[in-house]
This record gives sequence, structure tokens and C-alpha cells, in this order.
Amino acid sequence: MMYNSTKCRVDVVDELCVTYNIARSTRTWAMVIFHSVLNIAAINALVIYLFIANNSSSNIRRSQFLEELTLSLLDDYLQRRSTNQHLPRLIKVGIKKLLNLPNEDAPK
Repeated sequence: MMYNSTKCRVDVVDELCVTYNIARSTRTWAMVIFHSVLNIAAINALVIYLFIANNSSSNIRRSQFLEELTLSLLDDYLQRRSTNQHLPRLIKVGIKKLLNLPNEDAPK
């Protein structure tokens, strides 16, 4: 009885991981563990974000939060990558479109 009453949070985390799971089919245990850690880290980041935002002032969906988290983590990398002279033009155009940067490389 005590065990079941203390494990409800584990079930909630499992449900959230299943809803937006980043795991991919893999044969290595290291990747399975890595994907699990990323799933739980994303949930923890959302919990901290909502706590800081006082729960009521932020009405953000988890999918929207994950998208914003991904873009914010990639922002610096994509800006550096867009200046690479050896990168194919179409990739540069896509990166600049994603970052809302002026695009002088766009195909005409």
C-alpha cells in the first residue's frame, strides 16, 4: 500500500515521456540510456520553467516548450554554421530562414 502511494510521480513522468518521446530505435544500451536522460531532462526543464513563471502566468504546452528549448539550444550553433563558406547554399538558406536572418543567398 505504501509503495503504490509514493510512486504516482513515476507514472506521470512515464506518461509525459511517452507523449513526446525523442527515443529512436537503437541497438546500443548507451543510446537508450541517453535518450531516457534527455526525456527526463526536458520534463525537469519544463517543471523548473513553470515554477519560475509561477505556474499561472505561463500557459505553455509541452510541445511548444520543447520546440522553443530546441531552438534556443541550437541558436548559437546555427548562427556560426550559417557563416561557413563551404556549406551548401540550400542549407544556408534553410538555416537563415529558421533563424529569421536576412537571406542574400536565396535562390532566385
